[in-house]
Amino acid sequence: MATGAERALIERLARDCMRLDNSALTTDIFQGVKTGADQVFKLRWMGANRYLCRPDRRSEFEVEIEDAIMHPILSGPEAKRYVAPSSDVRLLFPYSRSGNVVRLITSETMQSDFPKLGII
Repeated sequence: MATGAERALIERLARDCMRLDNSALTTDIFQGVKTGADQVFKLRWMGANRYLCRPDRRSEFEVEIEDAIMHPILSGPEAKRYVAPSSDVRLLFPYSRSGNVVRLITSETMQSDFPKLGII
């Protein structure tokens, strides 16, 4: 049903890009990150190791967290058609990845590698 520029884009994507169900690109498609407590795990990046936090209905406050454990995340409002996404929201993601295996970072590693998390 698309015409003009939209149709041309759809045809180009079909011709030049791999589909998400291509086994060379991905082995599994699943729901993305679901924290159950976005107000705790999603923080607004303010600058190097600085984040705005609002874990409950109180006012926001700034916290220091090592950037290495925070990862950019996009939610619905930031995802727009045909526009490169950008967001200042970061996700506290206490997991490490080795190949296709993702594991919770041990408390010992958290204390040694991310000591600022212990004082929040």
